[in-house]
Amino acid sequence: MNVDAWFPLAVASRELEVSAEARAAMLADLAPSVAQAAAQRRPGVAWTGDVNEAGGLHRRPAFAWLCGEIAREARAFAAVLGCEVERLRFSYLQTWAVLCGPGEAVASHTHRGASLSAVYYLQVPEGAGGELVFECLSQPNWL
Repeated sequence: MNVDAWFPLAVASRELEVSAEARAAMLADLAPSVAQAAAQRRPGVAWTGDVNEAGGLHRRPAFAWLCGEIAREARAFAAVLGCEVERLRFSYLQTWAVLCGPGEAVASHTHRGASLSAVYYLQVPEGAGGELVFECLSQPNWL
């Protein structure tokens, strides 16, 4: 795991190796959301499950593998930061999919109730790159 300390926060990144079966199960589970997103598309705006009442991925069997991996990474991350991991209790507050096409973006937002946030890219176009843009530098904790 690579950990970079970006004052005032630490960011960890790791590429997870997902099996073809697990990926297929997660994509199949998201098929209704993909259909809903196609019907609700607005130019330049990504479809997000939290806004469209399609959250709770951590309660779906298709995402058990991913949630297990995130839990392991969260514990390892906390340990690297010097936390007494055995004294911590990790839980999922909210989980949802984001469906983002070319030229679309997720609106600025915060994760106010979260001490730790995770992002997993289930599917990206071949050769695609990405960029995280902090648009609201005058307000800490805004993405």
